Amino acid sequence: MTMEGIATRARTAKTSLYRRWSTPAEILMDSLYVTFPVETPSPDADDLRGDLLRALKQHKEWLGTPMAPVVHAINISGARYADLKKVLYDRVLDARGSRVTLTVLRHYVAHGVIDADRVTPMVADIGEAMMAKILMDAGRAPSRRELEAIADEVILPAIGVSDS
Repeated sequence: MTMEGIATRARTAKTSLYRRWSTPAEILMDSLYVTFPVETPSPDADDLRGDLLRALKQHKEWLGTPMAPVVHAINISGARYADLKKVLYDRVLDARGSRVTLTVLRHYVAHGVIDADRVTPMVADIGEAMMAKILMDAGRAPSRRELEAIADEVILPAIGVSDS
């Protein structure tokens, strides 16, 4: 990825790009930032299951965008792009809520619906991990029913909620 290549694809002058960004990586991170989904839980914290399902569905839709493979490639690059991976987490993923469903879980903790001690790093990762497992095993994004199972059979029990 070069500034010249980006300029050609965007049909603009390289100088226009350099006015705002100094490297292609900066353009990439800004592009990822604006396209990475952020959950918006119900303001009154009165629909935990629905909010979890909306967050999972939103992530499923994002997995179908051209940005998802870019994030995946950076994540699996190991030491080759370690600096880029750090920037990805600092400027995009952590800034936009970090993990699938974590914004929802934090919102419900803040409203006293969920015990904060139940939202561990492992619990914060399980929605995204289950979606990745289905994607790897089945070669497709999770179905609506599978998203419901992730919420009902995995996330809700992990946070100590049986019916929501």
